[in-house]
Amino acid sequence: MAVSTYYIKARPPIVLYGIGAVLAVLGAGLLVASGANGWGVLAFVGGVLLLGVGVLCASVAYFSARKLQVSVALDDRGYSIRDRAGSHTGKWSEVTKVTQGPGRLTFHNRDGSGFALYDTGRQSEQLDALAADISDRLDRDRGYGGTLVQED
Repeated sequence: MAVSTYYIKARPPIVLYGIGAVLAVLGAGLLVASGANGWGVLAFVGGVLLLGVGVLCASVAYFSARKLQVSVALDDRGYSIRDRAGSHTGKWSEVTKVTQGPGRLTFHNRDGSGFALYDTGRQSEQLDALAADISDRLDRDRGYGGTLVQED
């Protein structure tokens, strides 16, 4: 079976985008109005500052959403998960079960440890496809089914 890669994206920070857009429009409007009406340097500087803060807010929103993306790569031997904190790898032989709840997949390992993948972007179809792929790979590794348990 080939390597499968899934990307779980964080929900974009819509509020921060909105604040950035409003500040940028206000700043641009103040720049135009100050130039057209001769309001002076103070209004011009205020417009530049508002426009700059608006662009900065939108940039922070964009880059924070990209940084919160998680990639999950699955192959026949195991998995590799990369997020902002680093990388987590494991072998299918170490996984006892994988449970799925609303917006999350939880890996349970033989040594009692575990970790969860959360889907903050509400992409349930993608999380369901990832869960099905994990279940198939566990089946192939062990030769049995029933490794994915639905939680409420």
